[in-house]
Amino acid sequence: MTKLQKCKKHMFGKDIYLLGTDEDGIKYWLEEPSWDCGWYWGFGYIETYTNNRCIEQSRDIQSHQHADHFYSEWCEKVLKSKTFSNDEKWALCELFQNFYTLKGLAETQYHKGKEDNWTSERNGFDYRELLREDVNINRDCLPFVMAKIISILSPDENETVEFLESKYVGKLKG
Repeated sequence: MTKLQKCKKHMFGKDIYLLGTDEDGIKYWLEEPSWDCGWYWGFGYIETYTNNRCIEQSRDIQSHQHADHFYSEWCEKVLKSKTFSNDEKWALCELFQNFYTLKGLAETQYHKGKEDNWTSERNGFDYRELLREDVNINRDCLPFVMAKIISILSPDENETVEFLESKYVGKLKG
């Protein structure tokens, strides 16, 4: 495995972080988190761009995929060169799993204890029984997990977990 330099760019109004390249040299970038539709975190989006050599000249996104199954899909199959070490790989795998688990719980919390929004009736288990009432997953859990992921991928030593977590919590208010 070839280790690449960590890299951060700004494309289409958002920061992106280089994950690595595939066997053809195509670069895969992780988008920074976004607070979407006023109730959920958009994160885990991996993209390629139309101009692989100089993404600043790209006019569009070439592919848009998700970081779920990070180990089996991205670490084992797609990425042949990576910007993260072996230890960071295992941390990222756990953190992406945390993100998707918490994102599902945050959606359940938003739908008042129901998994998804199939009907106005609750026919299944009320997940609020498992969650403390004073915990808001979108505010109290997900910003920390996303901050840890980005801090691993960032070449900027100022992008600490504490700084990023505060930035993401601020997006909820703003």
